[in-house]
Amino acid sequence: MALATLEQKARRMAGMERAKQEMTTAQRIHRALTNGRPPMSEMKSPTAALGAARVLVSRIRAELKGLDPEAFKCGVVVAYISTDLTVLGYTVPFTEASQPRMLSALEGSIPIGLLFGILDPDATDEAQRVLVGARPFLSTKQVDEWLSSLLPALPEDILDPA
Repeated sequence: MALATLEQKARRMAGMERAKQEMTTAQRIHRALTNGRPPMSEMKSPTAALGAARVLVSRIRAELKGLDPEAFKCGVVVAYISTDLTVLGYTVPFTEASQPRMLSALEGSIPIGLLFGILDPDATDEAQRVLVGARPFLSTKQVDEWLSSLLPALPEDILDPA
């Protein structure tokens, strides 16, 4: 029985290594940011949401360290919903200069999570050129649906921010 468990573990590790070798750099970074323990549900103020965006941008840049920053363009936005639950949207991509615009967009709204996108210069399929993901602040089915509905529009805003 122990042999079967060891054999299963060895096969799983070999499969993971094989999958890792077939992934592009951007795909590996995207996987690292979207996999893992589910986030702890926590309401965040607009200022705290900007802090979380800053941390995620830093984490992505750390993963991209040593790579061409123009080739691996990335962006992080804060998704929000109005207090009357009628307006769903996201801010401009986070930069040090865009923080005042982001705060004004979040004024009177509830930050629900972070959306991020990473340009994959090695992508062979145009549809997979920008890898997108979400990191919700609140772990609920409704928040997941809201974030999922925002993800399709994100690649254009990452490639060509306004």
